[in-house]
Amino acid sequence: MKKIVIIGSPGAGKSTLARKLGPMLKINVIHLDRLFWECGWKAKTRETRIDILQKRIMEKQWIIEGTYLHISELHLKAADTIIFLDTSPFCCFSRIMKRHREYRMRSLRDIPKG
Repeated sequence: MKKIVIIGSPGAGKSTLARKLGPMLKINVIHLDRLFWECGWKAKTRETRIDILQKRIMEKQWIIEGTYLHISELHLKAADTIIFLDTSPFCCFSRIMKRHREYRMRSLRDIPKG
């Protein structure tokens, strides 16, 4: 496993799994939210997102986490392993609410600042 994609619903555990797998496998983790959004959740253009992703998937190994269906074909085709987290909606919702309470005034490392 050298090119891993982790997909699933918000709150499914994608970021958590990626952060744990990265050091275990000694593979760089790429958080798509961090790449595709600017401070204050200002979206980068579709073209910019594609350019960024095309450059990153050329790397020798990576773990990409995030579900962006409109451009997912790029990294899904390049991956040798795809992990789909099929987490119940109730579990996802409770994790999102917990994350909101814990990080309300702070930024998470896998999302843009601000």
